[in-house]
Amino acid sequence: MLSFITKILTVYIKPTGIFALISLLFDFLPFPSLVLLAISTVASITLKGQQTKLIADVDGFQIINSVFPDAGYTPDYGISKEEFLNTHIARKLKSEEFYSKNLIAGTYKDISFRYSDIEIVYYDSDNDPHTLFKGYLVKFQSDKLFGPYRIQFTSKKASLKPEKDMLKAKTDYPDFDESFRTFLDNESYLSTVITPERLQYITDLLKLDEQVYVCYDGTANSLYVMVNDGFLINVSDENFSMERISDKAVNRLRSIQNHIDALT
Repeated sequence: MLSFITKILTVYIKPTGIFALISLLFDFLPFPSLVLLAISTVASITLKGQQTKLIADVDGFQIINSVFPDAGYTPDYGISKEEFLNTHIARKLKSEEFYSKNLIAGTYKDISFRYSDIEIVYYDSDNDPHTLFKGYLVKFQSDKLFGPYRIQFTSKKASLKPEKDMLKAKTDYPDFDESFRTFLDNESYLSTVITPERLQYITDLLKLDEQVYVCYDGTANSLYVMVNDGFLINVSDENFSMERISDKAVNRLRSIQNHIDALT
């Protein structure tokens, strides 16, 4: 609530201060009408951007709570780079830049989850940026679901490479192996994770994008799911419209429920 009130004050108090300043300067400037027009234009653009951000934050919160009533939402922050590296989904980032936002934390069927939009950008030798990943990461955590193993399924067109200590393996499902690579630290645990239902769910994620990462980490009682499917809400996108993205946002949140359903 305090954060919401702060946003309201930011939107309406700042422009008021700008126009008060204009009134003080008006009598002293040689071309007051031109200055007034310029400052008013800047203030109008700023106000519009702040209002759009505020509306997106409020609408985003309502969309999230329609699916997860008790979830918390922090639109301006996401998981840290350190937290991402602790997932062990990818090798340690070197020259890449890491960005995150839209952090959602909640519980469903006694399994806690943390959702975050993340973007990983690589800079080449000419300092030109290349986006390696722009999508979402969900962390599911429960001490009831996992054994003492790490198993990762990575789509074959994924840009991020797994950690070097992971061993390559094959499942007993050739169709799945055509689309995904399997990495693990102990092959004897593979059968405890593999079920036709879980593999089908993982395969279905490819309908969203060709970059998919699913990692079972029993050492942390966690499951991580990453899909390169863009941000949940991003007001900086061209032609941003809350109405346009609301269905996609709800479907993505429903997919979190579906994954927990597939686990339990």
